[in-house]
Amino acid sequence: MSNGDLPLTKVTKLGDGSYSNPEFVLDPTEASYAVRDVTPSPKAALERDDEDAPRWRSFVKPIIFVAILLAYNGYLAAGIFLTWSEAKDYCHDVKFLTVVTGVVYAYALIKVLQLIYARYLKSPHLRLLSHQRLRENRRWMRAGMWTACWTAVLAFLVYDCLSNNDPRRLISVGGAFVLIFLGFVFSKHRRHVNWGQVMWGMMLQFILGLAVLRWDIGRAIFTCLGDKIATFLDYASAGSNFVFGHLATGIDLKQALGVGISGMNLTKEANETEILKSQLFSTASSIAPVFVCRALPVIFYFSFVVSILYYLGAMQWLVLKVGWLLQVTVGTTVCESMTAAANVFLGMTEAPLMIHPFLPVMTKSELHTVMTGGFATIAGSVMAAYISMGVSASHLLTASIMSAPAALALSKLIYPEVEQSKTRAKDIKLPKSEETNVLEAACNGTMVALSILGFIVANLIGFLAFLAFLNGTLLWLGRIVNVEFLTFEWLLGQVFRPLAYIMGVPWHDCSVVGELLGIKTFANEFIAYAQLGKIKSQLEERSVVIATYALCGFSNIGSVGIVLGGLGALCPKRKADYSSIAFRALCAGSAACFMTACIAGSLIQ
Repeated sequence: MSNGDLPLTKVTKLGDGSYSNPEFVLDPTEASYAVRDVTPSPKAALERDDEDAPRWRSFVKPIIFVAILLAYNGYLAAGIFLTWSEAKDYCHDVKFLTVVTGVVYAYALIKVLQLIYARYLKSPHLRLLSHQRLRENRRWMRAGMWTACWTAVLAFLVYDCLSNNDPRRLISVGGAFVLIFLGFVFSKHRRHVNWGQVMWGMMLQFILGLAVLRWDIGRAIFTCLGDKIATFLDYASAGSNFVFGHLATGIDLKQALGVGISGMNLTKEANETEILKSQLFSTASSIAPVFVCRALPVIFYFSFVVSILYYLGAMQWLVLKVGWLLQVTVGTTVCESMTAAANVFLGMTEAPLMIHPFLPVMTKSELHTVMTGGFATIAGSVMAAYISMGVSASHLLTASIMSAPAALALSKLIYPEVEQSKTRAKDIKLPKSEETNVLEAACNGTMVALSILGFIVANLIGFLAFLAFLNGTLLWLGRIVNVEFLTFEWLLGQVFRPLAYIMGVPWHDCSVVGELLGIKTFANEFIAYAQLGKIKSQLEERSVVIATYALCGFSNIGSVGIVLGGLGALCPKRKADYSSIAFRALCAGSAACFMTACIAGSLIQ
């Protein structure tokens, strides 16, 4: 189509010499008609179509919504009537669907009540009265509340340990106090520590641990969620099995060789073949699947789903709610709370995207908290890989959630706030997805997963190779003086053995768990979890659980470079600030993981 075939737009010259439609002007000295050469973006075109849509569409959407709601309720009623007695418990079948529906309806009812009574809750007289009372009694109320709460917690732990004849759990309690003491000793500004934030973070972590590890209903809820997540992620095997075949499924040698031999016409060589088979089966009966083809493809699947949820706005809503909970309890700023919540679901480089417009004005303490939250938790995509490796889904989910308030508490202990925050709650707006449709969002999610997978594989190859080099060098040096056990893992085990002990690990397992902690810190948690999966049958169940909680975090030396690179790309002018606080943030993130393990160790029976 030539320019002459394009629609023309009227351009009028105004009195001040400007034009009414300057974007359509090709040459201001020529005619008052010009060819339109501006092509609107796809999103702008869609928005304009919605604005020009007829009014009857505003009535169609509610009608469709009501019809779907009635159909769903009818379906649920039929399921309750027909299969309620067949459901095993409230985590399966129609009973689980009923519970989920009840939670959604309860949330919707609360939102409706908030809209109805909003003007009463925002009454200026009510706010003034509450603020006056809080100011008058704030100091004494706070001191009395914390004294009562922590006295009750310590009394409960001591009584529970002694009544169950398990005093070793008190070691984990002492380990938590040791970590707090060390954090205070190495604090950047000891005189400015806000102990309210520290205590609130620790209390919230303890409540979460108590609800999951000791409360039957809480444990059932998290076990159910963990099972559902594991089942959901297991569907990734459908794609990996199709693409990789036996590399993802493994090979059953007995079945494979049995089928092959049964189809052969064996005569005098049959006896030799049977001897060969017996020798082969005595060493191995199957070939295990290739690690990259079996455990890692779940990252593609999870990233695919998360990108869709992000496009629909569900992920932003979830992050906002968890961030609000952390803000009103721990008392940290909105940016700090939101990134701590986002780190539970996203990675340490993706979570800061939520608050990247505020990075130039955030205080160093806030930046430290953002980095600490990334080190203290793991991304949901990587969690999916750990679950596929056999790590308990419920423990991983619990550890990641418990570490969020611990990261806030220990970050504010190690690097307290001494500046005035310039970020306000009303300025925070969660970014929307830039994709134009669900399909584009899903495809972009798989592309992001490809880079994550490549990073994991490259790190595994590099770190494992370097670890083998260190072991070979130390073994060679040890043999010179007749020391045959000198390896890098052994050295790490001895260095981290005291740390494993104060977390509550039995002494005879401390060396092995110490090795895992060292590998996690100097290599990465992926290698440590893989090693834990191989040796967990040799450890006590208590040691395995504590190690699972302690390893759940990105706090390793390699992650420092990742965080510095990610934040540096978002706000290059603050690279000097990032570098100055990175090591403290790494220590705070590690301490948060170890604190989570201490809380778990004090509650595990």
